[in-house]
Amino acid sequence: MQKNTEITPLLYFIAFQAGTILLISIWGVKKSKLNVDVLSQAADVQRCIKVLSRAEKKWYPAGKLWYITIVFAYRL
Repeated sequence: MQKNTEITPLLYFIAFQAGTILLISIWGVKKSKLNVDVLSQAADVQRCIKVLSRAEKKWYPAGKLWYITIVFAYRL
């Protein structure tokens, strides 16, 4: 994402949804013990976390969603 892109409530909510779906996918792969590389998905989750982190400065609920995503990622 470009640095000068304004983050709207819709954008940070989409970032949260995408991060959650990716984390559920990573969890499913780990639980099924498949031999799949999840590094690219983890990198995408990091991008979603960055968007939420930037949005937190302007939108309070984005900080809550950022925290939820961090907790989900940590518990994997």
